[in-house]
This record gives sequence, C-alpha cells and structure tokens, in this order.
Amino acid sequence: MLRTLIQPYTERSVADRVSLLDVCAQLCAQHEIDFSLLLQGKFENHTALYWAIANGPWPPKPPFELAAAVLAHSAPLKPETMKEARRACVSLRSQELFHFLRMSPEFGTLSAEDQFLLGVSAPPEEIVVEELEGPTHPFSFRFQIPQFHKRMMLGKPITLEVVARGRLWRLKYYTANKPSHTHLTHGYWTGLLSMVENSAMT
Repeated sequence: MLRTLIQPYTERSVADRVSLLDVCAQLCAQHEIDFSLLLQGKFENHTALYWAIANGPWPPKPPFELAAAVLAHSAPLKPETMKEARRACVSLRSQELFHFLRMSPEFGTLSAEDQFLLGVSAPPEEIVVEELEGPTHPFSFRFQIPQFHKRMMLGKPITLEVVARGRLWRLKYYTANKPSHTHLTHGYWTGLLSMVENSAMT
C-alpha cells in the first residue's frame, strides 16, 4: 500500500493518496507498528516524504496536501529524512514548498530554547526569493526576522535557508566571539551567506 503513495502524481489523485495514508496509519496503530519509522524507511532509495515532494502535483503549489500529510505522519523526523526533503525541494527548484516545510513544527527548525524565547514552535521568518534575469543568473531574497535585535543581543544565532537557482543557500547571523580570517572584532554582529552541502556548484 505504501508503494502506491510514492507513485507519480498522474496515477492517483492527491485526495486518494492522503486517504490511503490515513488508512495505513490506522492499520499500523491497530497492530502497534510505528508508522513514523515505516515512512522514514527507504522506498526505491528514498523516504516517503521525499517521494511525496518529488512525485506531488506539478508545479508545486499550496496547500501541499500530500507533503503535509506525509510530514505529519512521519514526525518526529530523523536528520536523514529532513536532508532528503531539502534535496527534493532543491531538485524541484521550489522555494515555496521548502519554506512550507521549514515553517512546519514537524521540521523542527527551532531549538526548544528558541521556541521558548519566541513563543512559537515554528520559525516565524518571512522569506521571498526572486530569480532575476542576467548572464550571471542573479537572485535576491527579502526577509523579515521577528525579534531580530532581541535574539542577537542574547547571542542566539539566526539561520535562514532558501532555495534559489537550483541550490540551497544558508544565511546565518551570529555574534563574532573569536578572531577569524575575516578579522572580525569580538562582539560584532556578522552575516554569512553560504551554499549548503551537496548543492550544485556554480
């Protein structure tokens, strides 16, 4: 039954697959089987969440019912499951879907301490990516970070991740606490933009 969930979108509707997912969850509960672990096993070399993203409706558009359903049933997520979800979003070049996952409590982007500090279980940042025209394939992204000043004053690093130009980028704000090759002064607020591991090089 689970194999049916990972088939291409054209073979079954989203509603059918979500319904089938719920049936599987009920059967597993009746037989005391951990459905979360089952979903995070590998089907054709990938997790169910990866396939829910990769074989979902094209192009990906909200509300991402199938990905949301598989995500909810897969929690708590293993690091490898989260890595695969990122990889699937990058493959589809979908920042919107990636942001949806990142904003979900199941994805666990915020630490328990940050959740207590912000009073939320999911990151509250708003991020909009724009891919621009030009020979160098530029892009820009706009973002809002609630309580930025408070979080930085408390020495809490803030990390944003975005999908742009078929790659996963990470923007990290932190307080410099030791000398580095950039000659930053101790206590200075610093921003660092980098490509996440396994993203294709330019």
